Amino acid sequence: MASQKPAAKWQDKPSAGRALTCVPHFLACKVLCSKNFHRRKDKPGYFQHQQTANLESQHGTFFDIGSNCYHHKSVLHHVCLELKGFAEFLCDNMPSTHKKEKPWDTDDVDKWKVDPFTKEDSSGAFLEESSFMTLFPKYRERYLKDSWPLVTKSLEKYGIDAVLDLIEGSMTVKTTRKTYDPAAILNARDLIKLLARSVPAPQAIKILEDGMACDIIKIRSMVRNKERFVKRRQRILGQNGTTLKALELLTQTYILVHGNTVSVMGPFKGLKEVRRVVEDTMQNVHPIYLIKELMIKRELAKDPALAQEDWSRYLPNFKKRTLSKRHKPHVVTDKSKKTYTPFPPAPEKSKVDLQIESGEYFLGKEAKQRVAEQERAEKSKQKKEEKKREREKEYVPPEESASKSKKRKTSRD
Repeated sequence: MASQKPAAKWQDKPSAGRALTCVPHFLACKVLCSKNFHRRKDKPGYFQHQQTANLESQHGTFFDIGSNCYHHKSVLHHVCLELKGFAEFLCDNMPSTHKKEKPWDTDDVDKWKVDPFTKEDSSGAFLEESSFMTLFPKYRERYLKDSWPLVTKSLEKYGIDAVLDLIEGSMTVKTTRKTYDPAAILNARDLIKLLARSVPAPQAIKILEDGMACDIIKIRSMVRNKERFVKRRQRILGQNGTTLKALELLTQTYILVHGNTVSVMGPFKGLKEVRRVVEDTMQNVHPIYLIKELMIKRELAKDPALAQEDWSRYLPNFKKRTLSKRHKPHVVTDKSKKTYTPFPPAPEKSKVDLQIESGEYFLGKEAKQRVAEQERAEKSKQKKEEKKREREKEYVPPEESASKSKKRKTSRD
């Protein structure tokens, strides 16, 4: 029976033992089985470095594999050196399969280009039918009915079937036996979403092209107040649509602000920028600041020398001006000298005291209702008289000039 391991002094400090847990197991075994370490015959499962063979007698520390042992720092140092040398040996002597010459990999090859998906790339017809349905508002019914032949003709190229239900007020797209592109049904789903959000059909059909994506941003929940929401939504449009046109040119997207949503079509990079601008605008950040930043970024992207540099020093840094946190002066009270009185001021009368003085406190419930109705009738009568006077002011003739009109003398025959 193996003897028990003596208690080490470093058992309350497991940091050295935990450092070896990040070393791969096969590398640790490789190092321990090398010529610098030898297996302990008296203690199975333990290894010891030749240069630190006297550590057992001094501190009672051992190197154990498969258990949470704690060892001396010098043993850990030797293990790390051995692992470092073994890793350098692997890097220098192991054959690499990635150093072969690749004559087809030249600088003019666009590795990010996505080749179009053709019928030859498909493995065959789909086993299951996929379908998507969306509702549309009542006012879009007439337009969709007129433009539906154009939509179905565009979807037939990809083998997608489209159904317009005017009774239920819904649009449905589904795959058929002729569908070969798995992503076509997802593009068709985005198509009917854009049509429901009042995007024109010729523009919405472009979502079926490769490299084109869409994003529908819901902005109503970002602002609680209705008047404030309308003002901030108008900032996205700008005067005569200038702000919206500038955003479309800078991001190369199509933007439609309609109701409580903003529909965007374009590349993924442009969609990300437009969403940031829209969300910041609804959070009371004027879009002109963000448009200026996009213009600077577009000019910096044209310079190849600045492609790998940090652009933060070129971008404008607008500081927020929080008017609500400004220092407000204290209200200056009237410091004029007043006559000294030793008596405190009379306390203000409560509501009950005022009712007792007027006699209203002793009235019954019905009597109080009659008094309240009489007061309301008097107030309404006064308001009616004031409105009547204001209406009569419009019909008051203006004052005539003091100059006397000259009378014409008529000669009688």
